[in-house]
Amino acid sequence: MVRPSVEDERRAQIMAATRRVMVQRGVSMLRVADVAREAGVSPGIVHYYFASKDELIRETFEDNFASSLERRASILDEPLPADEKLDALLGSYVPLDEATRESWHVWLELWVGALQDERLRQLNDDAYDEWRSLMGSVIAEGIEQGVFETDDLRTEVNQLVSMIDGLAVQALLGSSVISADEMHRICREFVRDHLIAR
Repeated sequence: MVRPSVEDERRAQIMAATRRVMVQRGVSMLRVADVAREAGVSPGIVHYYFASKDELIRETFEDNFASSLERRASILDEPLPADEKLDALLGSYVPLDEATRESWHVWLELWVGALQDERLRQLNDDAYDEWRSLMGSVIAEGIEQGVFETDDLRTEVNQLVSMIDGLAVQALLGSSVISADEMHRICREFVRDHLIAR
């Protein structure tokens, strides 16, 4: 097994610290000094690896999405029927564990930042294109297996992704109506009512 380089480990350490600071303070209040303190390094070390705060933020958002995909790779690689695979995938987006909650918090900060930053808007577009493609591939697999059916795969994927986003935000905010469990139930019902082959 190839050991990661010290530089790769240090960059990962700094981006993990950046995610934690984003969750605590928000992207608009994020300071390199706070990231350095959280990472246990000097601000100079942070600037050695990231030329600017904007670069640090963008790369942390990209890393957050890559980590999200990595956490789901085992689901996608499982030789499961597509309906079980989609259910596991949906469950993996429910903000129950710490890693998933942190990832959703970082997404919220990306959306806030993207309102003012064209590069973050592009990053959001690219990530969502990949996410929709991932969901669509599982549903398309289910259509081939005869467990799913739809007249409009693109619309169904967009509806499902939008539902996951909206419900996750409500669950993260501690809604009295939408809990994490309720989020999962609603998504499962959508799949049952809109995708499961009759």
